[in-house]
Amino acid sequence: AAVITLLVGVFFVWQERQEPKEKSVSIASILQVEAGSSRAILETSSGVKIELKEGETCQVADIAGVSVIQDSTGGVRFEDTGDSGEKGIENSTIVVPKEGEYFVELSDGTRVWINSDSRLEFPNRFHGDTREVKLKGEAYFEVRRNEKLPFRVQAGEMKVEVLGTRFIVDNYRRKSGVEAVLVEGSVKIAGCKMNHSVVLTPGQLINYDKKSERTKVQMVNTDDYISWIQNELTFDNDKLADIIINLNKWYGVDLVCRLLLEKSTFPITGPPS
Repeated sequence: AAVITLLVGVFFVWQERQEPKEKSVSIASILQVEAGSSRAILETSSGVKIELKEGETCQVADIAGVSVIQDSTGGVRFEDTGDSGEKGIENSTIVVPKEGEYFVELSDGTRVWINSDSRLEFPNRFHGDTREVKLKGEAYFEVRRNEKLPFRVQAGEMKVEVLGTRFIVDNYRRKSGVEAVLVEGSVKIAGCKMNHSVVLTPGQLINYDKKSERTKVQMVNTDDYISWIQNELTFDNDKLADIIINLNKWYGVDLVCRLLLEKSTFPITGPPS
């Protein structure tokens, strides 16, 4: 009887020690976060801020003859209805917060999908001999072809120039470099402390590392880089730090990953799990 009592006691002590481990498994069901939605802020050069979101199609502003129309599907378009000269030309900025994304059609017909935690600055109507916009963050461009007016994207150290094409630019400040991926057509890359410009062909990615100041061009699967437009996140052999950045800006959750490696640990050759 004493032996049985002892065994039963050991069983209950062991079970109590196991309970915290079992409870820790269920933390994944407690942490529930929602993905982003279509929302942004339109900032005019005069300092006016207009909230943009999904809803009814309506005109939200008129800027020197350019109508700003919010679309019910989660986008906004700039329609030039006034004088196409330099009179009344102003810049606007679309600011997309974390957990958001937004679509904008510029006055020349160029369409831009702006990812979360990003901002795009552009003229309400283009003038002169170029069409130039500034990007902080990430955006996918479908540029309306115009051989007389090349389209330029200034993204940090990188300058992307096109006539008409589809490409994506990633200039998040938290990342170590600036990237551009060409989906269709051709683009010319300048800046990045390069002695000469580089012309990309479809399927190529160019990366400029800010720390090493080196530029690398390689072939990639472009679907992986534009999947977020279809509300999907695709990662294929990406750096763990870049994956965490993407999850943070889309879900608005701060993720911390601590890797504890002993001095004699074997080398890690495969992708992170």
